[in-house]
Amino acid sequence: MPDRPHLPPFAALRAFEAFGRHGGVRRTAAALGVSHAIVSRHLRALEDWLGVMLVDRHGGGLTPAGESYHALIGPAFDQLCTATSQMRGGAAGGRLDVWSVAGLAYLWLTPNLPGFGRRYPGMALDLRPSDSPPDLVRREAQGDIRWYLDTAPALATPRNLTRQAIVRPRLFPVARADAPWLAGARVATPRALLALPLLHEDSDAEWRAWFAAQGLEEAQPPLAA
Repeated sequence: MPDRPHLPPFAALRAFEAFGRHGGVRRTAAALGVSHAIVSRHLRALEDWLGVMLVDRHGGGLTPAGESYHALIGPAFDQLCTATSQMRGGAAGGRLDVWSVAGLAYLWLTPNLPGFGRRYPGMALDLRPSDSPPDLVRREAQGDIRWYLDTAPALATPRNLTRQAIVRPRLFPVARADAPWLAGARVATPRALLALPLLHEDSDAEWRAWFAAQGLEEAQPPLAA
């Protein structure tokens, strides 16, 4: 019987499949735990192997050919994830894969691992600190712990998954006492912060949520990246 046709390198296929789900090189790199340069190299290698442009480097997404190819290989990766999860879960004692934001993983979860081991002897726990959440539908993990705003789209829970609130942390602004832009400034009310540069990471969502909680729903935070 003839063997299967020659396939592209699996690492390149995996990077492309993840890119199609995460929608960006840096987000894909964070999800796979590699550098963005490696993801870019894998994407170019797959395009060279196929002789087709898969990534729209101007728009940032997939080309029509890339979308068609991704739709075809996606179910194959689903089957691989399902089969692998079933095999790993069938081992003696079972296995639990959990992802979490790095700070929570290192400062809270890791110190509690010995207690978990005593409570569930024989259970293998794989804890992965990650800035990007796993695809739970595709069984990249059995659990994920991270922060979400109440208005986050990610709060829409897919079927067959369960969401549980663990803690609601206090959210408040902070600043260095010797910050030069604080010199001479009088910050007596939340509105006074609107006259100062406000730092953020990916968006102003957290600032908007905080201002809204102070009764300033229409506030336009002056952001400094």
